[in-house]
Amino acid sequence: HGLAFTNATGELTTQNTPDKLDVFRRVVEQLNRADGICELTLANNPLRKNVLIEGRFYPMSDGEFGQFTTSLHHYSGGSSGEEWWSVPPEQFKQFVNSIEASGLQPIRRPRIQTGSGIAATLYVGNQTNSLELACKPHVGEGFIDLALESTVISGAPVNAFTNQVIIQASAEDHGGIVLRMANYGGHPGSNLVTVI
Repeated sequence: HGLAFTNATGELTTQNTPDKLDVFRRVVEQLNRADGICELTLANNPLRKNVLIEGRFYPMSDGEFGQFTTSLHHYSGGSSGEEWWSVPPEQFKQFVNSIEASGLQPIRRPRIQTGSGIAATLYVGNQTNSLELACKPHVGEGFIDLALESTVISGAPVNAFTNQVIIQASAEDHGGIVLRMANYGGHPGSNLVTVI
């Protein structure tokens, strides 16, 4: 963004923060190597922002869910109608600890590392019961936007019940997002809560 190329001199210029200018300088140095070998591999490419996504899945009653989310910021989900809650970075560890101190333990805790703009899917389960969390993160300055789709199948192939949530949500860096699938397993008052 904001690059200028001068045809007459072959000069490439830009304006940005010192960190971004350092990345720019390193890429230009790699492109100008006499031997033509680029040392910036995908794993340590300074242009790609890595994102670690971890999902914790907790079965909860309506009462337990209300108790844990009372102090969180609630989002209605806009036109999709899917609700979600945000957990600030400074409260995230305490939030998870308070859930687990109550005796609730995650039934699954998958994690995956991806990059900004690169879709990723977390899947755990078997033919009878499974949890899937598909997401595509976009990294901004100090926050991450996530397009999320979470699907839970229980009791398949006989008496199968499927829960699904599709949302667009945002979290501060090292913060969290809380999703709720109501009527988990087809039982009113039962929820599957996902903490991301």
